[in-house]
Amino acid sequence: MSKIKILLLISILFLSFFYSACQKDNAAPPPILEIENADKTINLPPEETSKTISFKTNVVNWTASSDQSWCSVEINNADNAWLGVTVLSNTTFDVRTANIKITAAGLTETIKVTQLGTKPVILIDSRDINLNLNSQQLELKIASNASPLISFSEPWIKQVDNEGLKGVKTDLVDFAFLIEVEQLENDLPQRQAKVYFSDEDAGLTDSVMITQSLTGDKYKPEDATAFEKDLKLNIQGVTLIPADKYQSGEGVNNTIDGQTSTIYHSPWGGMTPDTDITMVFNLEDVTDNIVNYVVLHPRNSGPNGIIKTATIWVNTYDDQTFKQMGTIEAPFSNQPVVVRFATPVIRPKDIKLVITDAYSGDEGKYYVSLAEFECYESKAMNSIEQDLQFFTDMTCSELNPGSTINDIASIQNPFLQNIAAYLLAGEYPAEFRVQNYEPVRELADLTAELKTSTYSQFENMTGMYFESGDEVVLFTGPLNGEKVSLRVTDFGQSGDDFSYPLAEGLNVLTMKGKGNGYLSYYTKNYKSASPVKVHIASGKVNGYFDAAKHSEEYGMKLLDNAVSPILDVKGQRVHLAYSVNSLRNQCYGRLAELMVIYDSIVSSQHTIMGLEKYNRLPKNKMFGRVIWDGYMHADGWGAAFHDNTMGDVANPDNLRRTSWGVAHEFGHVNQVRPGMKWVGTTECTNNIYSAWIQYCYTPNSLRLEHENIGGDIGGRFNAFLNNGLVKGQEWGIQAGPDRQYGADENGDWGGDHFVKLVPMWQLQLYFHVAGEGNAWHRPYFWAEIFEKVRQTDEKGLSDGQLQINFMKNACDAVQFDLSDFFIKIGMLKVIDKSMNDYGVARKTITQSMVDEVISYATKYPKPETDYIYYISGNCIDAFKNRRQVSGTFNTGVSGSTTKTISHSNWQNVVVFETYAGNELTNITMVGTGSNSNTSSKVPYPSGSTRIEAVGYDGTRVLVFGER
Repeated sequence: MSKIKILLLISILFLSFFYSACQKDNAAPPPILEIENADKTINLPPEETSKTISFKTNVVNWTASSDQSWCSVEINNADNAWLGVTVLSNTTFDVRTANIKITAAGLTETIKVTQLGTKPVILIDSRDINLNLNSQQLELKIASNASPLISFSEPWIKQVDNEGLKGVKTDLVDFAFLIEVEQLENDLPQRQAKVYFSDEDAGLTDSVMITQSLTGDKYKPEDATAFEKDLKLNIQGVTLIPADKYQSGEGVNNTIDGQTSTIYHSPWGGMTPDTDITMVFNLEDVTDNIVNYVVLHPRNSGPNGIIKTATIWVNTYDDQTFKQMGTIEAPFSNQPVVVRFATPVIRPKDIKLVITDAYSGDEGKYYVSLAEFECYESKAMNSIEQDLQFFTDMTCSELNPGSTINDIASIQNPFLQNIAAYLLAGEYPAEFRVQNYEPVRELADLTAELKTSTYSQFENMTGMYFESGDEVVLFTGPLNGEKVSLRVTDFGQSGDDFSYPLAEGLNVLTMKGKGNGYLSYYTKNYKSASPVKVHIASGKVNGYFDAAKHSEEYGMKLLDNAVSPILDVKGQRVHLAYSVNSLRNQCYGRLAELMVIYDSIVSSQHTIMGLEKYNRLPKNKMFGRVIWDGYMHADGWGAAFHDNTMGDVANPDNLRRTSWGVAHEFGHVNQVRPGMKWVGTTECTNNIYSAWIQYCYTPNSLRLEHENIGGDIGGRFNAFLNNGLVKGQEWGIQAGPDRQYGADENGDWGGDHFVKLVPMWQLQLYFHVAGEGNAWHRPYFWAEIFEKVRQTDEKGLSDGQLQINFMKNACDAVQFDLSDFFIKIGMLKVIDKSMNDYGVARKTITQSMVDEVISYATKYPKPETDYIYYISGNCIDAFKNRRQVSGTFNTGVSGSTTKTISHSNWQNVVVFETYAGNELTNITMVGTGSNSNTSSKVPYPSGSTRIEAVGYDGTRVLVFGER
């Protein structure tokens, strides 16, 4: 056996012992294959040589192979991993290379083997090295079969321990040279020098270029461990007063278990509003404990018991008298509440939380709930106080005027020094990282005024993306008493959603989940509060698209370079958070165009609501997001659309054609309640918006008039005409394609949602569209109705009374007596039925209530026509221009049990009526059964005697049969 083989065997035995001693038993671990970077490139001399490489793996049956015959491998995959590499003599002049591939349970790593030839060479891995401004030492490594020396082109770079300018031989042909670089000079933002390696006897010279600059390379946030974090104090226990005020399984200990998913909750049966709940949190007796602030985490979702007002009291181990340190006056929100003390408390013993009021979702009941209580010592700012002098403010986003390289070099914190260097060089990537965030109206405050659901909780998008576990550094400017938080939410698959309250100055946060960042700055002082400047120094820039300032080309760039699966897209009135993949596929290069459509949808809703007319238009935006389960819905966050629907909702062409769904879900948010959202109308009054927006985009393709339901074009509209007008079914429970007339198995009534929408739509068609140019034109009558609801205290009103009020409000809005219309459509009618509408409630309207409306409406004149209940999108012109029916008896009529009537022969018809003797058996909307409104299919079953064409004023002309 050769000497080389013996040495290799000894090395292998040593490594086997070493790894067997250190190996840990781990049941069914995931596969591991890890090789140190230094071992991934091997330089060997020309002679036959062997070398042992160690690496880490827990896979027993791993394999290795070489792609060159002159390089062989020897492996041991028994208990521990080692690899022996042997190369044959290289008798040629030239360097040669081989690649060794190691495979373990699907994992692969590659080792590059370089063998020098007989010709003297110098091999250099990296010929360009970038350094920052600081004085520093670094090691330069080369491989050579000569005796290289080092020299320098500039005096600011030299060898450490300059002994003959030689390097230290670290392996068979590897050399290391330790060099020192001086601090960058004050008047030189960048300089370069060459480091030469040479062997005069061998005629060799090669070099490395050293570039020293302020920045060194592209901005990469340094490790946040450069800062000290705020210290969370340990709470030993908690006491509830009164001790019995908790729901079983939701006791007060849940507030200190470290989990926001578990909560304290007062008894579900409720308490009296004058019940004060007190929690006393006991801290450890630690000599150097200091508390500067506390954090209250409300329940993650739901309204019941979120703390509204409370006081914070603290005693100490030195003085057990409680002293008040703070108060809470919190808006309705599921986000954390922070109470900062004016002065630190040393050696705190107990912190007492006295809850004096809370939000309750159930009317007439009072609850208190709390997910988690935490207390902290402020430490972060102390770690950078000495370095703040170099910046203009606490956001550390601007240097003092006249700053120099020497100033930057004096900054002690490496993270801050890195920022400062890029600022001085004018290369700091401040877009999205440094922004001024505007105050936004508190959501509960806005909701109370508009009587709608909640607008966006995700205003002030940052354009930053964070991964779970990231250490994030933020610098916050003056808050002036306002409260702001960083909210990080993933609208992708994980659904992570966490908020981090921010303090002035430095904030060091550990991300509990991943997602896009939003600066929550909601306040009742939104009109007077100042913008807050925030510098987000770490995290990844994802960007956001703002249609007001960004071009379509910029939008394409954002989609091309997105690091988050979600892109925020901002319009004037709408904010969307849709998947990057869907936006690429559906509206690449058309983001601004998409937002014009979304803004127009919401703008139309705001107009109908009267928000512009009555100067109530909010700066708060509507919010739409992607979801991954379900289809579409609206909730407390806004409107939600499954990623599979993006072909309709994110494609500008398709959205114009299919605007109903988006308008419907945003319409749910904008339902004015309860006066325009009483029982039975949840899926109706939101569609007032949908119907109008659809008409604005596609007037010849309307859902009520033109949708094909089971082969029946116009079936929804005709269901109203026949079940409401002919059969006299009560409005709100009339039958249609989606629901029959009658109670369910529980005795509760419902009704077809589209059928009950028809008369609402008819009011819009008559007073807005057909009214144009006429004395009855009332284009803003809905605005009047909505404003009346906003100004009316409706607390305690029954659903029947709300419906009565709507009819009165409608009469007031159009200044006409609409009682006949409401009687005819079945709305002004006695009813006493239990209704199922996402919950059960009883709607009761008595005869005296009916008489009340009839009497109330007499102060106004009757409308010009009694037949508003016959108007549709197919006959607007007849109403608008008072056109009389024209047609010749028994012409343009074909068919037997269903007659097809040609509109070229019969014009200005609004409906066709079918009779059996004197009995009206069927009403047919003009245009029924025709996509182009060129004919009508009219039922004429056995026993029918005639068909009448009806005009806008009720004039009837015989079409077929006999009277």
